[in-house]
Amino acid sequence: MFLNKKHFEMISVLATTDFRLKYHGSILGFLWTIIKPMMLFSILYFVFSTIMRFPGTEHYSLYLLLGIILWTFFADTTTAGLNALTHKANLISKVYFPREVVIISSTLVNFMTFGLNMLIFFGFLMVVGLPFSWAMLLFPL
Repeated sequence: MFLNKKHFEMISVLATTDFRLKYHGSILGFLWTIIKPMMLFSILYFVFSTIMRFPGTEHYSLYLLLGIILWTFFADTTTAGLNALTHKANLISKVYFPREVVIISSTLVNFMTFGLNMLIFFGFLMVVGLPFSWAMLLFPL
């Protein structure tokens, strides 16, 4: 079905609301979006660069972190897309709109988290001392 401007506004509102509700009521709120991957990346980087070294692969821990970011995005987006229609059943039954809007908005929420994770990953690249290359912007693709 063709989506128009109103549908894109609805996608934006649903995604923003879901992103806010994701951490609503927690002690640190939105900061969990940044703290959780930072702590995970720090621990994994320490373990795989200090304790468990792989001699044949330089910067193995960075490859591992990038793989975890991409896999988490894929798994979370797939799960959220599959569950989107059941979680929003009340909205769907009361208002008519294309059902794709709900799935796209849930994907957009995971894409926002993915973007923050990639920013943290680029921070780790700078901390490790790897020079920035414009080709690194192709990592998400």
